[in-house]
Amino acid sequence: MPDYQKDTPRQAALRREIETHAIWQYPPEERLQHNREWQSLYLLVFEFKNFLQKIEHRLQNTDASALAQDEEAMLDARYTRRSQLRGKLDTLTFTQAMRTAVAKFDTTSGKEFLAYFDAIYSNALHENVNKQANRDQGDIGLSSREGKLWKRVLDLCDKQGLDARRLPAPLL
Repeated sequence: MPDYQKDTPRQAALRREIETHAIWQYPPEERLQHNREWQSLYLLVFEFKNFLQKIEHRLQNTDASALAQDEEAMLDARYTRRSQLRGKLDTLTFTQAMRTAVAKFDTTSGKEFLAYFDAIYSNALHENVNKQANRDQGDIGLSSREGKLWKRVLDLCDKQGLDARRLPAPLL
């Protein structure tokens, strides 16, 4: 069963609005330059994916347990099928995927934008989750930029006479 057949009336209206959005009249290389259209499309997709409700819930429940739950959900995503990742919220990955999808979407392809976006978003989220999990396990080395930053932290620790192994866990 196609995803659009499961849409609520509100989602069906949002889907139509997304597919006929004003941003599609511009050539792909110009779409991100039109801020008003780009931002309205971003909010429409964000609302369509029910991420606005998740953000509101986070704002209302800003205790530390919500952050721990988010971390657990992202770790669980490592072992989740890509099609199920579409419902996970990672705002940075969402924004990067939206920028990529809007800039590269071919309106003449006959495909739905939301399906195109979902594929990009779930793949990017899958890569990010796996990259972070592998980094946590020590399987991936630092990038050159991260290596330089870490070297700077170690230099500062040496100058201050601190043991770098005693830094707070988020820094390690």
